[in-house]
Amino acid sequence: MPTFHFTHKKDQYTYRSEEGVSLGHPLANSGITPKAWYSPNPDLKAIQVEGFLGDRRLGGNVNSEEITLQPHSHGTHTECYGHLSKKRVTLRDVFTGYMGLATLCTIDLPYGEPIEEEHLPNSSMPALLIRTNKRGFEGKDFSNTNPSFLSPKAMQKIVDMKVDHLMIDLPSVDPERDGGALEAHKIFWDIHEEESRRPSCTITEMIRIPQSVSDGIYFMNLQTLDWRTDAVPSNPIIYPVRKG
Repeated sequence: MPTFHFTHKKDQYTYRSEEGVSLGHPLANSGITPKAWYSPNPDLKAIQVEGFLGDRRLGGNVNSEEITLQPHSHGTHTECYGHLSKKRVTLRDVFTGYMGLATLCTIDLPYGEPIEEEHLPNSSMPALLIRTNKRGFEGKDFSNTNPSFLSPKAMQKIVDMKVDHLMIDLPSVDPERDGGALEAHKIFWDIHEEESRRPSCTITEMIRIPQSVSDGIYFMNLQTLDWRTDAVPSNPIIYPVRKG
């Protein structure tokens, strides 16, 4: 497998393509996909229309499924400031992908407690990955559980560190119930009068970081489909890097 070389701020790095680790949760009917916001499970089922059955097990000629999902509620997804704006802003309007360095930071705090400034590193690469639970949240229904979230001061620190792409293993950077304030989202995108001063920045929620992956610096490839909506299911991939 090939080894790739790149430069970041005059420092030389390498990574190997076969060492990539997926951070996306699988999407399936089996209940392994985490969900939030009081939503049912995602639904994958064979297409059945007159004269066509998309399931070989039931006598169809091919397998062909239709999928029902809610990107903000089902598994790993990447969102833009269009999540909050009255005008229609889609992810693809402001983001075409990120390939660059990322900092992975594990925060060991009880479920439900807020993430504060002191829990965060003092510096970060342009992408910051926050893991709040080493065991992960596979299959978890976050609804009505009051998950942890980022305090406004913690989010301001992230912005001050010049983080453009924030990723977290929780369903939101804000509290489950905050009366619609969404303060951490607004701080991250620096929103004033419906406009963002950081329009190309993204938040990716419900990432899955295996226990075997250690904290540190990684090369990350974050790409999304061209769905014309403010949030899109995503599968970030990180690669261990070697400096020099």
